Amino acid sequence: MSADEVTQAEKAGAAPYSRALLSVYDTVVLRWSNTLVWRCPSERLLAHYNSHLGDRHLDIGPETGWYLRRATYPTPKPVVALLDLNPNTLQMTTARLADRGITAAAHTGSILAPLPTDIGVFDSVVANFVLHCVPRTWAEKGRAFGRIAQVIADEGCSSARPSSTPVRTTPLSAAP
Repeated sequence: MSADEVTQAEKAGAAPYSRALLSVYDTVVLRWSNTLVWRCPSERLLAHYNSHLGDRHLDIGPETGWYLRRATYPTPKPVVALLDLNPNTLQMTTARLADRGITAAAHTGSILAPLPTDIGVFDSVVANFVLHCVPRTWAEKGRAFGRIAQVIADEGCSSARPSSTPVRTTPLSAAP
């Protein structure tokens, strides 16, 4: 991916995720915000993650690697690739996976740009907690799913799925 394919606005969306912010991210976002604001505890998301995780997995915007570190992989030697614009998230996630004996291939890039040609084909692709950081319209953000579809195996799946469960909002999660 060339530097020309990533806009300054995209870089600005990824920039706040410093090492300092990532050091409190799991507590503030994954524990408090997921539970109190969104009413979807991280453990519930982890269960969904585990039920769809494939042998070959691509994580786009892996945050701190909290889900990947706790995931139950369907194979003892999973192939894991990461894609993010921010080197801090890539470093933290690869370190957490290394603690589990998993070597992840880290790719610097935008979810809106063409994926690296050597990234591979995956049984599962996740893009949790990333689209809100992307400064574009929803129509433009939607193109990312076309790019993701290009790297999903025929029997693979992504984390994007409709919910049949009614959503109980909080004042913060219902805000425009």
